[in-house]
Amino acid sequence: MINNRYKILIIEDEEHINNLISALMEANGYQAVSAYSCRGGQMMFASHRPDLVILDLGLPDRDGMTFLKEVRQSSFTPIIVLSARSDERDKVEALNEGANDYVTKPFSSNELVARVRSALRIATHRAEDGLRPGGRFELTTGKTDAIIMKHGRNKTDKTYQHSMKKFLRINHREFTRRISIWAQKES
Repeated sequence: MINNRYKILIIEDEEHINNLISALMEANGYQAVSAYSCRGGQMMFASHRPDLVILDLGLPDRDGMTFLKEVRQSSFTPIIVLSARSDERDKVEALNEGANDYVTKPFSSNELVARVRSALRIATHRAEDGLRPGGRFELTTGKTDAIIMKHGRNKTDKTYQHSMKKFLRINHREFTRRISIWAQKES
């Protein structure tokens, strides 16, 4: 078992299934956070900033598709739908609305863990421009331009600038909090 720092939010209203998935994630080195309703999931998502979400669609207060659509307005966090809905229309709709994967109940524990690993691996590689995490990131700003360096490579092309603007817009609160902490450590 590899101990990692990935945080998985599980939004599942059936307590025994939620507990099973939580135990499965923790046994595989992930930190599990649970919610039992759509509203609870939204609050946990906002407060815990998970690395991946496992989402049931049949929630008691609102349909899980509501959560999926709302999250996709501002976040690329991987979402794996885990649902008893096995109709092709449901699967296609969830995937078209932004789900990264769709697993039907009953499910295989090994398959779910493999899909979680895969989704996190893909998300990590995309976030790091295909490179593993680490290395030095530098941002030098002027009055009218910015030079962005990642792993010693100039990343100031339009595509990367657009990605950085989106990242900063989505993660502004966390980004400014970390800058504040770094500034306090330096002084």
